[in-house]
Amino acid sequence: MKNAIAITSDGKTLATAGLQQIQLREMETATIPQRLNGSNYVQIMPDGKTLIGFQPTDIYKLNVGVWELSSGKLLYTIPRQLDATDEQSVRLWRLAFAP
Repeated sequence: MKNAIAITSDGKTLATAGLQQIQLREMETATIPQRLNGSNYVQIMPDGKTLIGFQPTDIYKLNVGVWELSSGKLLYTIPRQLDATDEQSVRLWRLAFAP
């Protein structure tokens, strides 16, 4: 199962992931101050400052993006690399933060 919704630990920001973008919503006002170039998956770090998600590429592969939650600034892009001859047989479904 993919994580398409995540909420900050303080309950102030909701992140939703769709096919074309990740939207950051303010819970109090329901406004969307940030739209990120990401898709299908989102997870917020426990400190509420960093978000990870998938980034679409031009050849239907998903890189991993790491964003600063407060500004929506892309901090890192981690390219998806496969060690298989058949790319359809290898899929990345989950991401996690380690302490």
